[in-house]
Amino acid sequence: MNDIEPPKPVRNDPEPYSLTPPPPAQHKQHDKHHQPMSKFAHFGLSLLAVLLGIPLSIGTLMIFSFLFIFMIGILISASFAGSSNTSDTSLKYNYSYAYGNRTSENKIVSISVQGPIVSQSSAGDPLSSIFGIKFADGELIKEQLRDAANDSSVKGVILEIDSPGGIIPASKAISDGADYVRNAKKPIIAHVNGSGTSGAYWSAVSTDYIVAETGSISVNVGVILGDIPYFKSIIALGDVATQEPITFNSFSAGKYKDIGNPYREMSQPEKDSLNKLLNNEYDTFVNYVSARRNVPVATIKDTIGALPYGNKEAIELKMIDKEGSKEVAYEEIGSRIGAKDGDFVIEKEQYSGNFFGTLFGAVFNKQVKAVKKDTAINKDARIRYCASLTTKPLAVSGGLDTFCK
Repeated sequence: MNDIEPPKPVRNDPEPYSLTPPPPAQHKQHDKHHQPMSKFAHFGLSLLAVLLGIPLSIGTLMIFSFLFIFMIGILISASFAGSSNTSDTSLKYNYSYAYGNRTSENKIVSISVQGPIVSQSSAGDPLSSIFGIKFADGELIKEQLRDAANDSSVKGVILEIDSPGGIIPASKAISDGADYVRNAKKPIIAHVNGSGTSGAYWSAVSTDYIVAETGSISVNVGVILGDIPYFKSIIALGDVATQEPITFNSFSAGKYKDIGNPYREMSQPEKDSLNKLLNNEYDTFVNYVSARRNVPVATIKDTIGALPYGNKEAIELKMIDKEGSKEVAYEEIGSRIGAKDGDFVIEKEQYSGNFFGTLFGAVFNKQVKAVKKDTAINKDARIRYCASLTTKPLAVSGGLDTFCK
């Protein structure tokens, strides 16, 4: 009797308590979704986190990795789309309302020429922005004019100018752009508001008609070379002063290679060479103005000269056509495209760019603003920038200090 075990109590639990792990199949399925990242994936995501400045965590890294890949996909798609649709002239520039009938289909685009006219390489130089001045990129304006010429929705173009002129190739680029518009049988005129001298006049004279705001100056058909200094018998250099003149040794290969060396006097052949260079550019400028304004070359050289003129004198000399506000110029271009009863709209260009250009452009502008506060960097930038212009022929009113003041 004592060997008989008492019956075990009956439990209502569906399964007995157990400390054993889940079935192997479930365990394998669970591991499938939680395998550790490979070293390569962890390194890549960690690097991305460092570049973006995001605290390292798997969740945030996965999110930003997805966004990064998504943006790269958009960029690649946009590149293929752009290459397969080269006839679309509205991809890079768009225009916003400025004047006239908003609902009109007679669109006229206004393109600005503001500040010194520089080449594309100079305009892309941050030094120009450091100076805190506006500049006109001649190559970019040429591209805008070409796009307007090829865009069937654009009926005419107006250049709005306030510039002292600038570098000759950049000024010539704008006149080349105007040729595209005229060759497309579209009217193009200019409105000068303030200054339309020298290289800026080169741009204005490339149009069919010139209107100037009251108080503006224009013309100034001439070419200038930046001052090339010559320092003789230097006895002080910065914080160092000497009892005897300081001697500089310049090494170069090729006759006249070191032309413009400020520590030796320029030879007569070098002076003759620079004068020939300037006269060639001047003749090109004068001949172009003569052809566009139907004024004899001799009159431009001997009578008009390289002076700036007010509106009254410029009209008498046949260098501009009319004095008037920008609204007067808008009505003029409207009539030239054949619009009746003011049925036209003036739209001003805006650079649309792309997401990445806007993103990195904002970062660059932030850096430029920071550099502007540093007067030492600003001064050094001005010196280097102006030194690069001393041996370049300029079509600018007022001389090199217009760029470097």
